[in-house]
Amino acid sequence: MLLHSAHVDEVFAEDVELRRKMAPIFKRYMAADSELEAEVRAQLKHVKEGTSQWDIEYSRVLEAVKRKRGLS
Repeated sequence: MLLHSAHVDEVFAEDVELRRKMAPIFKRYMAADSELEAEVRAQLKHVKEGTSQWDIEYSRVLEAVKRKRGLS
């Protein structure tokens, strides 16, 4: 992925070394996404998942939670 990016000229490290440095960063952001997802779903218990109302409310609540946490 990095080798085909317009923002990276050249990579001077082995794949194993890159993975070792990137894994904790990815895990931290994935955990934050999971926390957001859990909080949004907790607030939408009253709405049936898969409906158009769910889609609308999910987007609305997700944006509200992100604003509350200063993420957007």
